[in-house]
Amino acid sequence: MVKALREKNLKGIEYIDDCKRFYPQSNFASYLLGFTGSDNQGQNGVELTYEKYLNGFSGRSITMIDGRGETFPISDSKYYEPQDGLNLVLTIDEVIQHFAEKAVENAAIENKAKRVTAIVMEPKTGDILALAVKPDYDNNDPRKAPAGLADSWAKHDQ
Repeated sequence: MVKALREKNLKGIEYIDDCKRFYPQSNFASYLLGFTGSDNQGQNGVELTYEKYLNGFSGRSITMIDGRGETFPISDSKYYEPQDGLNLVLTIDEVIQHFAEKAVENAAIENKAKRVTAIVMEPKTGDILALAVKPDYDNNDPRKAPAGLADSWAKHDQ
């Protein structure tokens, strides 16, 4: 539909493409995956580390206009299609990750620990099969992380 409207070249109409990352399992592997900010820029974890590969490029339209906002009659307008970012495949095993997360949650409760971390690794290859940390946070809403977590991110980023 947007393509059809763009082709009509309606004066005064701007089109803004917008997207937002969504994490269907909310807090699953939250520290590993990380999250993006409101501008879709990686802020932590894999999202931050591989930002330049995952993000892609927004589409844009370039048109010359005069001081009154009128399009120059002989100007060349250019439209650049948005480009998707690349895919990233991790060695994390979903089943092992679930077991690791449950184990660190139980360890935190049983030991009244403030924080528990577990890493499961394939010794022959070095592949990380799971990385679990509790307490965790919802990747879709990281600002509601438990007290102290946001502070530790800020210290890490300095």
